Amino acid sequence: MLRRALDLRLFDRRAFDDILARGRRGTVVLRDAVAALSRDTQAEIHTKSELEQRFLTLLRRHGFVLPRTNVVVHTPWGSYEVDTLWPDRGPGTRPLVIELDGWNTHHDRESFRRDHRRDADLTASGHDRMRLTWEQTVDREAETVTRLDRIIPRRA
Repeated sequence: MLRRALDLRLFDRRAFDDILARGRRGTVVLRDAVAALSRDTQAEIHTKSELEQRFLTLLRRHGFVLPRTNVVVHTPWGSYEVDTLWPDRGPGTRPLVIELDGWNTHHDRESFRRDHRRDADLTASGHDRMRLTWEQTVDREAETVTRLDRIIPRRA
């Protein structure tokens, strides 16, 4: 709800802080949510789907460095908006793109072709790539974290 209020420009931080200062039940949870929202806004984290939100929650829970989200990556063959991007993971690494694939946006022949063209262009332009599904992100979190540990740094 906070993210939606921010997107609609209805969120008044000063008024919200006044309400939180009253110290009513539940304010700790709300204060934490506002702090997380502020961190997300500062780190250019904007989500478009529940799967993207769940993936970011997974990353936070396990202490991974957070990516830039829903940003445009330019290649010699075209420009593509990617779900997540780690432009710099450290010495000797290439930029990493992780796409979060839900069935609702990947269910026809054209989506299939477009995604494969994007993957080929990103790989050829020097990006590492990974695709994750809802099942991998939500239902098989432990396996996914093991994989992510090999490619995404943890926060210091």
